[in-house]
Amino acid sequence: MKRHIGLISVLTVLAAVLFLPVLISCNDRGTQLRQALAAADSLMMTDPLAALDTLLAIDSADAARLPRADRALYTLLRTEAGYKCYMPVAGNTTAISEAVDYYRRKGPEDRLARALTMQGAVLTECGDPDGAMLAYKEAEPLLERSGDLEQLGLLHTRIGELYQMTFSNTAETVYRYRKALECFEAGNYEHRLAAANLTLSRILLTEADSTALWEKYYRKGTEYAIASHDTLYIVESINQSAQFSLICAKDSLHAARIAAKTLLNNDYTSYLSHSLFNSFCQIAADGYTGAERTDSSLLFAGMMHLGNIVDSMNYCHVLSGIMEADGNPDGALDYTRKAHAAESRINNESDILDISAFEHEIQNSYDKALYKRNAITLVLIATVLASVTAVMTVGYIRTRKSLKRTRRKITDNLHAVYGTESRKGCETSEDEELERLFAAMRKRLAKERKARKDMADITGSLLSVTNEMLKSYYKYEDANTFRRSIDRLVTEYLSPETMPAKVIGTVNAAYLGFLDGLRASCPRLTDKDIFIIALISCGFDNESMCLLAGVKPESMMVYKSRIAAKMGIEERLTRHISSILSSYSPENTQSFT
Repeated sequence: MKRHIGLISVLTVLAAVLFLPVLISCNDRGTQLRQALAAADSLMMTDPLAALDTLLAIDSADAARLPRADRALYTLLRTEAGYKCYMPVAGNTTAISEAVDYYRRKGPEDRLARALTMQGAVLTECGDPDGAMLAYKEAEPLLERSGDLEQLGLLHTRIGELYQMTFSNTAETVYRYRKALECFEAGNYEHRLAAANLTLSRILLTEADSTALWEKYYRKGTEYAIASHDTLYIVESINQSAQFSLICAKDSLHAARIAAKTLLNNDYTSYLSHSLFNSFCQIAADGYTGAERTDSSLLFAGMMHLGNIVDSMNYCHVLSGIMEADGNPDGALDYTRKAHAAESRINNESDILDISAFEHEIQNSYDKALYKRNAITLVLIATVLASVTAVMTVGYIRTRKSLKRTRRKITDNLHAVYGTESRKGCETSEDEELERLFAAMRKRLAKERKARKDMADITGSLLSVTNEMLKSYYKYEDANTFRRSIDRLVTEYLSPETMPAKVIGTVNAAYLGFLDGLRASCPRLTDKDIFIIALISCGFDNESMCLLAGVKPESMMVYKSRIAAKMGIEERLTRHISSILSSYSPENTQSFT
């Protein structure tokens, strides 16, 4: 038996020796991967290509073995880096959806917003604009709360691109691009201003009566592009200049020469995207057609890449113009029909993809959800106020009964004094004692009357607040209007200027003599200290006390500590006040005075 135990021990030690380096190696590898993810995350906004290189260095098998949180971050960063580097991201649909689900359950909100933005970009590339808009609209309030103006500006840009690609609403496209520009300008993100201005000017170039606005944004965008040596947007600026010469200035030959020169410039070739390349070809072809140089027009028209229906429509328009210039009306008519057929198909698809209506529908559903949440909050506030009123009323009734018992005892004692025959020789001293007792009784009765009035005032205020909140609940359907109504109620009934007298009066009504006794026993207490003690006596929590007293949460803790020091107590102030009030009765009022 001992030999078997010894053999097992030896095998255990050997296994530990063999597998310990493997475990250490795995742990080191996990640390290295997390460091690589952190480095890629820090580079994402400033140098997405470097971030992509960092992520590509991570083996996919190692990434698959990462914990769920790290795997979600890896997916988010790979999608972001690929999208920013103009790589196709349509194949990431499942992975980015898993990342969104993880951040929706676990947070944080800023990464959920980024994941939703990337999900929208992926769905856009997959041809699902409705799904993309749904993701973007979920991300929008998250980014507005976070205050990240750069990410919010990029989100407005994505939504503007969605409107632009579906040809559904030019006004909404311009609105979103302007919102993006406002975010970048407010956040001083100068590296974004060239793209934001030139993107907006491109939309305005095609709009009637927008020449002045186009020139404003075009000039600013070009200046930023040149100052930052951004070749991509320098080429975009050249393209818009050529389009302006062709469409607005009616200088066809000048526009054609600008476009041809750009296409033949090797410094710009690598910066020409598919759409930008076709745009230069179309400008050159239309320009030479207007200058009656159809041979050159055919050359540049033949260079166009027909990758989608929009390219085909533009190609047919170009050839229609060339045929008409060559005196071939039948050929021109044939290409015109083809162009109109493609345009009708695009219009029909954009009618089906009514992104603007879908966005408003999503926004309305979010507003209804917010209104419902506010209504629930209102009901909870009304319930709390009603509960406080009920507690105060019960306390008042109990105090009144106790005062009645006290008055009865005093009366009995007075009758006992004046019914004693042996004390007739001390009539003067007895009269003085009687007058003192009656003075005390009158003082107590005056306090009782004031307590009843204070209780009636605070009860009326609470009922008024409840009534106004319920009235607002049924009157205002708009969430912002409802919020302003609640803000007005807080300012009018629960402001730091009006509440101290009401709360102190309520405590005096419920615990007669308590606050006066504290003032007498501890003269160092200020009016604000007494107000905070009164709030504690009413059972308000820290958040409510901060609102009613008009102080920050951290300041409230300091106030409580100072009050405890002034009173000379070592335990927590709330616990001390609660222990005093739990044993309170009108008979021991003198202990506080």
